Amino acid sequence: MATTSETLASIRMRTNEETAITIGQVYLNLEPDFQREYEAWDEKLCTRLIESVLLHRAMNPIWVVLNSVAKTEEVLDGKHRLTTLLKFMNNEISIGPSLMTLEQGKYNKKKFKDLEFDDQNRIRNYSFSINHLDSSYRVDTDKLQDMYEILNRSSRPLNAYEFGKPILKPLYDTITPFLDKLKESPVYSKSTSKRGSIEMEILKLIALTDRYIDSFSSLSNNQEKWVKSHFGSTKAEMDTNIIKHKPMIEERLSRVLIYMNAFVDADVFKCDKDDVAFKIIIARTTAIISDKAVFHRHSASLALQFQTLLKSDLQKELECENRNAVFQKKLITKVDRLLEDEIGIKPEPRFFSKEMINRWKVEHGNKCALCGNIIREKQACEGDHISPWTSGGLTNYENLQVVHPRCHKLKESNLAKLLKQDEITESGTLSVV
Repeated sequence: MATTSETLASIRMRTNEETAITIGQVYLNLEPDFQREYEAWDEKLCTRLIESVLLHRAMNPIWVVLNSVAKTEEVLDGKHRLTTLLKFMNNEISIGPSLMTLEQGKYNKKKFKDLEFDDQNRIRNYSFSINHLDSSYRVDTDKLQDMYEILNRSSRPLNAYEFGKPILKPLYDTITPFLDKLKESPVYSKSTSKRGSIEMEILKLIALTDRYIDSFSSLSNNQEKWVKSHFGSTKAEMDTNIIKHKPMIEERLSRVLIYMNAFVDADVFKCDKDDVAFKIIIARTTAIISDKAVFHRHSASLALQFQTLLKSDLQKELECENRNAVFQKKLITKVDRLLEDEIGIKPEPRFFSKEMINRWKVEHGNKCALCGNIIREKQACEGDHISPWTSGGLTNYENLQVVHPRCHKLKESNLAKLLKQDEITESGTLSVV
């Protein structure tokens, strides 16, 4: 096997048969008969690949097989990477917002033709290592199949824990001292952890200990959003923010252990195994009762109520056909109300009253607080928390601004980005991107 190095510009010319013949190069066939069809990648995968090329990150080699009959080289492994990059160079796709390192303002929505000349040349001159397999692999089908299997099935795909480890390792290190104490528990019923399974379950648990939880599509999705909002999405952000939030994580996990053990002693979790419900009960108790003395005063009563709850048909009681995100949200709300009623907390209302909204409109000239345009008569409008409700912002007049629904959605879609970039003013008003 020979290995060579070749720029993307050279590969681009070789993938056009007429151009390859004209310049006296071997035609590189991206569509040999043994290849699977190209499946277009989503925006995130395309963007991350283009970003890697712009940053000259190293990639796995391209593997090609010599076809001595057709006098061509055929791509065995690397077709999707090359096809995606060539589509970008042909201006068929553009860079999306899923950049991790490069500046979104400079690159988002840009096609190859829109890039600065230096960036275009970085892409043209990006060099791939190419491993050349001789023609025997093309003649011997079994030999070709064996190599294809080695390249594509010799290892398992990375799971969420393994994929995030380069960036999230400081966070994993912070929860490591608690792992053994949470094994064989209502949080994690197994005695061993494979491929970070207990770490991921604990992160799901911690994400549920925030007092206010925003919308989510699954507990894993809630955990991902929690990590990004608290720690960012780059290693530099993670290294900085873990120092800031480490005491909070340790304090919450310490209370998780105290509350969980008290409920275990009271036989709360003695019913049929229900990891999701157990996790929600423990996490929401930690979120709502921050004072351990208060918890101990109410622990016996709470234990009885949770026993009753877990013995019931939760899906029927919550009117859910299955245990999806809707079920989880309803269960969180039910557990929260039970806790709040027990310790005498009046739940903070989520929505502003019509009276408050109308008063604000009159006092602010019927103008949207975000875009500044008039909210016309009978036009829809919404009350928005200046300091976000999910961050503990109160639903009172001082924290109210009235906005168009479209402006509200735009603000919410950019909230994580705004928080990450610290674009919250001293008054608490979020600037609009």
